Parts: sequence; structure tokens; C-alpha cells
Amino acid sequence: MSLDHEEAFKIYQTKPTKDNLYGVVKSLGKTINYTLASLNSAGNPVMESKALVYTANAIKSYDPKQGAALPTHVTS
Repeated sequence: MSLDHEEAFKIYQTKPTKDNLYGVVKSLGKTINYTLASLNSAGNPVMESKALVYTANAIKSYDPKQGAALPTHVTS
């Protein structure tokens, strides 16, 4: 069973390991795919790889106290 992004992020906040970070990235798959499609880059392995790295970096800098939802933070 996959977790939603909020649950996955809470786990990552509690224990910030690479595996938990990957869990958050994985939970944002629909957001990543939507953004890639809007850029006409769906199916491009280089862009998909870069999107995963950018997403992981955005998760690391995310502060829920700032008011934005995690998917919004990742895509902005």
C-alpha cells in the first residue's frame, strides 16, 4: 500500500533517511508526471531523472509552516 504525500512526509520528518525521502518522492509521482507532461517531457528519461532529483531537493527544503502544500512547493 502506498502512502499519500502527507503521510510519507511525516515519516521523513521523523526519520530523514534516504529510503524515507524516496518514499516521499514516490508518493509525488502523479505530480511529477503531470508536470513533465505539461512540459512535453513525459517519457524523456533524462527529464524524468532530473525531475526526481529536483523533487528530492524540494522535499528537503520544504517547510509546512510556510503554508504551501508539498506538491505546490515541489512544482514551484
